[in-house]
Amino acid sequence: MTTEERRYLTAREALASERDIEKALYRVVDRDFSEDEARELVQEIYRTNKAENRKSSMVKIIPGALLFILFWIIFAATGRLFYVILGFSGFGLIWGAAGFFFANGYEIEVQVED
Repeated sequence: MTTEERRYLTAREALASERDIEKALYRVVDRDFSEDEARELVQEIYRTNKAENRKSSMVKIIPGALLFILFWIIFAATGRLFYVILGFSGFGLIWGAAGFFFANGYEIEVQVED
């Protein structure tokens, strides 16, 4: 493992365990980093993690929104309302939107794949 990889992993671990940028910064500075270098690395990891968490929440938003719109169109055209499907798609849409707006950058949320 190279020095850069070790530094990146150290900063990422500190950010995940401390869950506070300033505390993680002080923990990383103690491990032979300069303060400016540590601040830049911790903030870069935070931004990257936050962007990844937002991307993963879009996977929940898009199908939920498409199903929600599709079944409201079906309701408008036929007059039949599908309560269960609308409920689940609305819940998926809201859950994904909440994940998008409240995404944090401390660690990447694990996605469970079937």
